Amino acid sequence: MDGLAIWLSILVNLKFAAFVSAFILVSRLYSNREVRLKKYPVLAFLIVCLCQGTGVFVANFFGLSSAAMLSQPSIIYSAIACYFFIGTIYPVTQIYQHDADARDGVRTLSLVLGIKGTFIFSGLMFLLATLFIYLSFGDHYGLDNFWLFILVMLPATIYFISWATRSFRNRAAVNFKNTMIQLLLSSLLNNIYFLILLIK
Repeated sequence: MDGLAIWLSILVNLKFAAFVSAFILVSRLYSNREVRLKKYPVLAFLIVCLCQGTGVFVANFFGLSSAAMLSQPSIIYSAIACYFFIGTIYPVTQIYQHDADARDGVRTLSLVLGIKGTFIFSGLMFLLATLFIYLSFGDHYGLDNFWLFILVMLPATIYFISWATRSFRNRAAVNFKNTMIQLLLSSLLNNIYFLILLIK
């Protein structure tokens, strides 16, 4: 499947294929037993956010042959926002795996931060992402789209705060089910938001 992905990306263009190849390589290094990038909490965080956030965002511009747009301030702000959006969700994906990761000898970012620290850190990452979304829309597209973003994402924000509050009181709330609800809700609302922008 990796080979097929790279082959198909070459059909788009070589620069796009380079991004896809880098994305696949980092994904493999993250879980590979020999390298296990996951066990380096800060380095893994920085690389994953760069590849899955900013990297994916920039790759699309190369794929669409519109890389010249990357010099625009609003696009730069959006690329940075993507970095912090992945930074928001990355430690949350690890929060229910503390015991398993500890047994495996892997010190993830979430394990280092602890449960409370993970929620606080993710909240700060979301605030930074939101700030750069504000800067992005304030430059060209009007702040009405920014406030629309806040409105559409409100259910995910409320769920996050509720989940964090429950988790602070009872560690049992930190589980796979609640993590997946947060991830699915955030992803769904993000897609709805961008669909609204396309329709507008």
